[in-house]
Amino acid sequence: MKRRAPLRRTAGPRRQKPLRARRVHRVVAGHGQTHVAEALRRLVFARDEGQCQLCGTGCTPLTLQHRAPRGMGGSRHRNTAENLIVLCGDGTTGCHGRVEHNRDWARARGFLVPMGIDPADWPVFRFLDRWEQPSADGWAPAARADGQLLPDDEKGAR
Repeated sequence: MKRRAPLRRTAGPRRQKPLRARRVHRVVAGHGQTHVAEALRRLVFARDEGQCQLCGTGCTPLTLQHRAPRGMGGSRHRNTAENLIVLCGDGTTGCHGRVEHNRDWARARGFLVPMGIDPADWPVFRFLDRWEQPSADGWAPAARADGQLLPDDEKGAR
């Protein structure tokens, strides 16, 4: 077969733009850190005996709840045993969802900590049965703090 027209010269392979160095933001420990260390995660799950601290079940998924919310300006209590508890659900379902959607109810029972208060000073109404204070060593009986509901004043979202 004979060509009718000569081959046309086309552009060669596309040249790629040279890579430019990007500005890298250094992450300082404690700032912007949302990951809970595996050792702390294991400690909290062991302390809470692998069950939800609100309803008492061991159903899955079980997740960690930050009692002083991470989005409240970078609490220095972000990833401490006193600030973490185990709840069932994932933030939109189960007890974790209940805490996130009924924040005043959860705050009065210690599942959330008001801004400016140390989680070590704000006990939890565990299993909606008794006031206790979480720590790295376990749970200790505690009296309710000012602003928390009395155990017999069990009103609120269910």
